[in-house]
Amino acid sequence: MCVDGTTKGDANLLVLKRRGRWRSLTPTTARRKAPPRVWWEPNQQLLSENYTMSATQKTTFALMVCAFSAATAVAQTETKWTSNTDGNWSVIGNWDNNAPDATKDAKHLTKLSRIDVNVANAVSKSFEGTGGVSDRYMLIKSGKALQVLGNLYSTTPSSRFVVKLEDGASSVTRTKLQVGTPSAAGDVMDINMNIPSGNNGEHREFTVYGDVLNSSIIGNNDTVVFINGNMIATSLRQLFLRGIG
Repeated sequence: MCVDGTTKGDANLLVLKRRGRWRSLTPTTARRKAPPRVWWEPNQQLLSENYTMSATQKTTFALMVCAFSAATAVAQTETKWTSNTDGNWSVIGNWDNNAPDATKDAKHLTKLSRIDVNVANAVSKSFEGTGGVSDRYMLIKSGKALQVLGNLYSTTPSSRFVVKLEDGASSVTRTKLQVGTPSAAGDVMDINMNIPSGNNGEHREFTVYGDVLNSSIIGNNDTVVFINGNMIATSLRQLFLRGIG
């Protein structure tokens, strides 16, 4: 909410200028401290014996509050992995802005640790990882699933971020990774479904609702991949491919 000092608004954000110095007031201090006497009512003009606020100051103040609110809103749309040790996706304390959900971009950029997707309904708006380090990757545990609604990509093209899928329990209880609807997906990623070795029976599933760009996809006898888009500069190994639709 943006306020300009002329209405009640958020009283804790009310800031007035007196004799060249900024001072903040709350309803409590305004009512109990005198002089000066300052008071206001909802939807009424601010009244003061000793404080004034020019039209320019009001506009500047309103813009400052709006800018702060916008910056806060942007920051809340992403969450970064902060754990220095291997940990679970679902643990709130492993992220700086709670665990990912459909409204948050998940990022694993600097920590030398592994993210374990430990739930069957993990989801994020997008996922960005920094590759190039063997200790920094993501592992989808057996029979669990991750849905990335938008892009799954690496921070730098020269260092692919690795996502591994463990062997699922069966073709019914597959380990699953679903990416990209409707935007392009899989930009500069290594999707490894060959660790550990699985059995015949399609126990792991990688689904892409978009293009696969500059990536590597490795499977084995128990993997299946669905792709609804183009494969561009992408290497495939030991895969059984199916189209979607």
